[in-house]
Amino acid sequence: MFWYALLGNAYLKARYLACSLTTRRQTVAAL
Repeated sequence: MFWYALLGNAYLKARYLACSLTTRRQTVAAL
């Protein structure tokens, strides 16, 4: 159960990073 929570946390962090990167890219493209 501990490893499952750890993997889930890493997955959420990766998704958050991907979202922030795409939004940043869109902002740069809009400028």
